Amino acid sequence: AGGSDSWVDPYVGLRAKHSVSDKFDLAAIADIGGFGAGSELTWQAGGGMGYHVSERAALEFFYRYMSVDYDDDILFDVDMSGLVLGMKIGLDG
Repeated sequence: AGGSDSWVDPYVGLRAKHSVSDKFDLAAIADIGGFGAGSELTWQAGGGMGYHVSERAALEFFYRYMSVDYDDDILFDVDMSGLVLGMKIGLDG
C-alpha cells in the first residue's frame, strides 16, 4: 500500500560554529519541533567541519541524526542518520 501526506512543523534550534583556522570551521546543529502541530515530535542533531575553498565558498562535511514521529493519514515514524556533504556559497560581500 502507498500514500502521501504533507505537513508543517514549528521548531526551535541552535547552531554553533567555531573557526579553527582561516580554512577550517567546526560546527554543530540541534533542533526539536513538531509539538503535536504537524508531527508529534521531530528532532535532529549533527556536527562536522567546513573547509573554505575560497573567500565565499566552503565544502561542508557533517554527520547528522534525524528522528520524525508522524502519525495521521499515514504513518511516518523514521530514524535516519548518515554523512552529509554540501557546498555553501555566500553571495554577500
